[in-house]
Amino acid sequence: MSTHPLIPAHCWLLLALSPALALAPATRVLKLTADQASPTFDYTLLAEASQHLMTPIGSIAAANLGPYIIAGFKALNCPGNIAILPLFRNAEGAHILRLLAQGEVVHGVIFKGLIYPQFPQFSYTVSQLEQKFKTVLGFDDKVLQPLAFAETGNCQLATNLALALPK
Repeated sequence: MSTHPLIPAHCWLLLALSPALALAPATRVLKLTADQASPTFDYTLLAEASQHLMTPIGSIAAANLGPYIIAGFKALNCPGNIAILPLFRNAEGAHILRLLAQGEVVHGVIFKGLIYPQFPQFSYTVSQLEQKFKTVLGFDDKVLQPLAFAETGNCQLATNLALALPK
């Protein structure tokens, strides 16, 4: 006596994937219709948070296209420097900074008051979902941006900056 399932396996798979099949085109349309302005970062916030730790020494564009502006800072009380590059969606900018700043340099990412050795993709994605949910509910909240850094010297600039920036 053979038994046949009421619903074949391929139908279960289609049923399980149907939310993704519906959401993927919708999110693509939203991305295409969204404002195409290049993302920006408010460097005054960085300068204000770090005014007792370091002083700005300039900035450079790290690529021909995209929002890759590296800001350089010099420590006030010890021999050390730090380069900061805001990251807008992934670790691509951090890779650019790693290529430009080599040698005896400490690399990492500052996000929500913590230092990460690599881009905190999961934490950043959760933060982005929370931000979108708050926006839908009508709350106006500042977007926290991960910051890639490359630091020289023993001044602990990244650690102090992580503590000084809003969380």
